[in-house]
Amino acid sequence: MAVVAGARKPPSFRVVREIYGAQ
Repeated sequence: MAVVAGARKPPSFRVVREIYGAQ
């Protein structure tokens, strides 16, 4: 679900990638 929201918003995608990278 987070991926879909990120794909819709370019800035959000960057934040999601940081969260996934932290895991």
